[in-house]
Amino acid sequence: MPRGILIGIVSIAALAVAGGVAYATIPDSTGTIHGCYLRSGGAVRVIDDSTTNCKTNEMSLDWNRQGVQGPPGPPGEQGQQGQQGQPGPPGPPGVDLTKIYEVHGATHDVNPGLLGVADADCKPGDVAVGGWFNVNGPPNFSIYSVGTQMFPANIGSSTLVAGSYRLELRNNNPSDVNRIFANVYCVPA
Repeated sequence: MPRGILIGIVSIAALAVAGGVAYATIPDSTGTIHGCYLRSGGAVRVIDDSTTNCKTNEMSLDWNRQGVQGPPGPPGEQGQQGQQGQPGPPGPPGVDLTKIYEVHGATHDVNPGLLGVADADCKPGDVAVGGWFNVNGPPNFSIYSVGTQMFPANIGSSTLVAGSYRLELRNNNPSDVNRIFANVYCVPA
């Protein structure tokens, strides 16, 4: 046989084998591996069941077959406590309460039927932590608001912060004046 024909036959045979290997689907699309078990002798061979069947003297075997999901198992025992974590970063410095100071606000007269406001302001940049007020006069008045305030509320911004304590009061007396003032307790920021 001429050498060229022999090379051609060998090449065709090699392509046929390569094509067969490339076409084989092991495992199949569900992940199952199919095989055949020889009853006498115990030999096992893996097959592509889409193209090959077991012989009559072989028994079909499957591996990695997905079954129906079973019921959930009982809960496991609680694990051991984990190790303590690393310390967190240091927090921002706190307020030094030993440096609290009090600011006395101005006294204001509130005429009958009018609304009066008394403020006591901390130094610029300091924080109001409390305060108190006083009303002198007949006890016929309504307090609208009282408490510490921050201007602006965003402490730590580049804007100047001023804390204050404010009293807003309406004098309900028909003829008497109420005299009011407020004091604020402040801490340096």
